[in-house]
Amino acid sequence: MTNMKENISLQSILIEIGFLPSGDGLQFDFGNCKLKVIQGINRHFQNGFNFFGYYISERSAGELEFSLPLQVESYQQGLAFISYYLRDADLKNKPNWLIEGLVLKEHLPWERDMKAYKENPKATIEHEWFRVMVNKLRLLISTSTDEDVTTFSFDGTILKVVCNNQTFVVSGIGKDWQRTATVKTKSLDFLPKRIPNRDVLVFIWKDKLIIGNRIFNIEEL
Repeated sequence: MTNMKENISLQSILIEIGFLPSGDGLQFDFGNCKLKVIQGINRHFQNGFNFFGYYISERSAGELEFSLPLQVESYQQGLAFISYYLRDADLKNKPNWLIEGLVLKEHLPWERDMKAYKENPKATIEHEWFRVMVNKLRLLISTSTDEDVTTFSFDGTILKVVCNNQTFVVSGIGKDWQRTATVKTKSLDFLPKRIPNRDVLVFIWKDKLIIGNRIFNIEEL
């Protein structure tokens, strides 16, 4: 099963892997569990496929209940979704598609996001350098207007800060960002007043500037 089509219906995948018509939906028999699938509104008030069933084995018993969208990005993602929700079930018969789906977890959206987050460039700033940066920013924030902005850029060794047209740099280590983050200067008043005695990560993630445990909106200029 190596179908590489994009944006395909989950129903077509279910039928291809062996789900059979049953009443008003589809069903797959795992030997000790008949997993039923019915299209309808889920608990989040979205139209999709609702899965439910029970399994009983010599070692355990449990209930299966989950929902999936009507369409998925690819055949591989469809298998990964279904297998993810069945991963802990003690099923008597485990078909090849279930085993295949378990090794396709990189197609799951949250796994993809986690990988992207880990690979996202970050600047690690030693706490003493971070203290210098925050102190300089606080001096400039005190006289800032609502229109003033501050930009942050990182080349892999130097974090460059341009605050209200005044430039200063602090040392850091990491991978260069490839882009600049611009935020409202006054928003930086949210920076911590007590500087932690540990290194601080500064990075851009999903159009937000992350400084330690603080999040700032990036301005579109």
